[in-house]
Order: sequence, then C-alpha cells, then structure tokens
Amino acid sequence: MHVSAEPPLFRYTRADALRDGVLLDITATAKAHADLEVPTAITLRLWGALAGDAAFRADDQRVKDLCISFLFALVGLTPGRWARRDTLLFRAKVGERELEAKLTLGLDESGNVVATIMLASED
Repeated sequence: MHVSAEPPLFRYTRADALRDGVLLDITATAKAHADLEVPTAITLRLWGALAGDAAFRADDQRVKDLCISFLFALVGLTPGRWARRDTLLFRAKVGERELEAKLTLGLDESGNVVATIMLASED
C-alpha cells in the first residue's frame, strides 16, 4: 500500500465544526457542572435530542443536566462504561428524558485535548 506524503485535499477541523454549528461549545458549563478542564462541545444531533427545535444556549438547564449525568457516571454514582480508554458511555437523565450518550476525548488540530459529548449512536 502506498501512502502519499502530499497534504490532504480537504480537512474538516473541530474549529470548522464549531464555526458551522455541527458542534456546540459548552466549555464553561462543563467546567462549572462536571469539573471538565478541557474545551468541551456537544453535537448538534445531541442538542436536537435534548431540546428539539429550541435555540441552543450553553447555559440551558438541559446542558447542565447532561454535564451532571456525565460527572455522576465518571465517579461511579450512576452506571457508565469505558468503551475505549478515550470514550465513556453513560445514560443521561435530562429533565424527563433519558438517552444513551458518550463523552470522547481527543486532540484538536493544534494537539490540545478536547472533549465531545454526543449520542451513543454517533461517530
């Protein structure tokens, strides 16, 4: 197999996804409610599952509930499972809704650690 040394023709970065609204920044809320010390975002699909057509607000109570659900799973107060060493699967209780979610740790285009929370079915 031949691997090209040429740069990729197209690259879609986390910054692009945040700018385009595919990812929604919740860094301040995640820090305040789940003690996450890294830039954190949720996917637009997760927001839709939480809030339907409501306009996104990072300080929305549903985002706070999501962060608290993650924290409870992380510390073992509710069931959570590390699917890989960088992905925690957990059940989020947000208002009257329960859904399967996951938090994935990765690196952004500058090599900084970032967190993304999404539906468990998302890639």
